[in-house]
Amino acid sequence: MPRTKKSETPEKKIRKTRAKVKPAPVPDTSKVFNRLAVDGRLRSAPKQSSAFLINVPRGTYIEVVSIVEYKGELWAKTAYAGYNGFIPCRHLTT
Repeated sequence: MPRTKKSETPEKKIRKTRAKVKPAPVPDTSKVFNRLAVDGRLRSAPKQSSAFLINVPRGTYIEVVSIVEYKGELWAKTAYAGYNGFIPCRHLTT
């Protein structure tokens, strides 16, 4: 019996690519004060769902005490108008 070729179907080559996401720039904490690039909300903890304390207007200079990371996002621990809280670092500029 002669051999028959099985019908060959070429497999599609699937290219898996990962989206290149640039992380938020880390503010220069060697400078004591950083400027808020947009209106920001001071929050009680470093996450979007935490309690809102006060709105910080755009252009305000705030003192960054430390930088913390929560679920891949950097947050600046700061004080403003008598409130201690956190603002996302993506809202800060030098």
